[in-house]
Amino acid sequence: MAQRLGGFSLVLLVTAGQFKQHPALAWLPIDLTLLSAALVCVLCAVSAFELGRPSRKIVIPVLIWTALLPTLATYAPTLYGQSKVTTLFTVTLVLAIAPFFLLRTQLQRQSFLQAVIVAGCVAALDASLGGSAVELYGRVSAEGTDTIGTARLAMAGAIALSFAAMDRSRGRSRRLFAVGFAVVLVAVAVMTGSRGPAIAAALSLVIAVSMAPMFGRRRVRTLVGVGALGAVTVLVVASEGNAGFNRILSFLNGESDTSSGARTLLWESAWQGLIQHPLGQGWGSFAPLGGANLYPHNLLLEIGYELGVIPAAVTIIVIVAAVAAAARRATDVSETAFFALLMFSIFNAMVSSDVNGSRMMVVTLFAAWSFNEAHQVARTMGARTRLAGQQLR
Repeated sequence: MAQRLGGFSLVLLVTAGQFKQHPALAWLPIDLTLLSAALVCVLCAVSAFELGRPSRKIVIPVLIWTALLPTLATYAPTLYGQSKVTTLFTVTLVLAIAPFFLLRTQLQRQSFLQAVIVAGCVAALDASLGGSAVELYGRVSAEGTDTIGTARLAMAGAIALSFAAMDRSRGRSRRLFAVGFAVVLVAVAVMTGSRGPAIAAALSLVIAVSMAPMFGRRRVRTLVGVGALGAVTVLVVASEGNAGFNRILSFLNGESDTSSGARTLLWESAWQGLIQHPLGQGWGSFAPLGGANLYPHNLLLEIGYELGVIPAAVTIIVIVAAVAAAARRATDVSETAFFALLMFSIFNAMVSSDVNGSRMMVVTLFAAWSFNEAHQVARTMGARTRLAGQQLR
């Protein structure tokens, strides 16, 4: 059960924040985030029983969160500060530990990628059926979430589909099917007008193809194919005169708007606060400064401003180490897809969301260390199979 459902439960927890406000889920008697977190915990226990102990590198998130315990005494006495700390030590901690149980086998990782595709398709379908919202000036979004959430879901699904299309073990028709759906998801994501996910997806695909060992001599040809896929999508969306596409295009042309200007001010304020208080000012302390913007919209500046220089430096080290580990493992389609999703989520975390909002990054970051004891899993399963056979005799 943990083999098949583990990846899907993790994606459900990652995307619960985007989906739980949808009217179609109003009948749920319990919050979707709590429900999916409980499911993940149960499946982690099942995985421990079925597959044995996880990788020893599970100590990495355990040590990080243990080191954060003293910071519990330093948070802003606001509703946001309290909520931030509570979520960090519950949902986000579960997301950091769960990959060591639910993403340690090839089958679990494939189910995760399949769930990412399903989530992207659901968001894209809902955005397409819902049409444009007046308050978003012609930009589309799935009901219950915003344009950034819709774009992230659609682009993550498109990334997973792109690598499925590169899988030579699949039939040609299935690969073409994956290409077609990837184009649709990218088109919907572009129509949202959210620039961060669009740029992050392009960069993550280029970096993954350029660095992954799996491509070898096919690297240049694959890069050309990815570029052609993006060009076709842009032409399709541009022909419709979509407001979201025009917003992204104007940004790429160097034009500034209220959103980009606000982010620049937030980053400058966070940087100045980091310089003036290198030891940090406590969880959620940026909220009063940011007004309606409760965080700097940059993970490193957020941690640096609220916790100080040392935690920010540790965060950089952990991210770089995870990227290096994921890049080394990118020798097949699924591992390269995980590497691309990690890069995609890191880029997103640098321009939007707070530390608890970057759920995909937390999962893919620690997943880089969760799949290094497949031989132990095989031995455990083989031993239990032999034991069952002996009992039957």
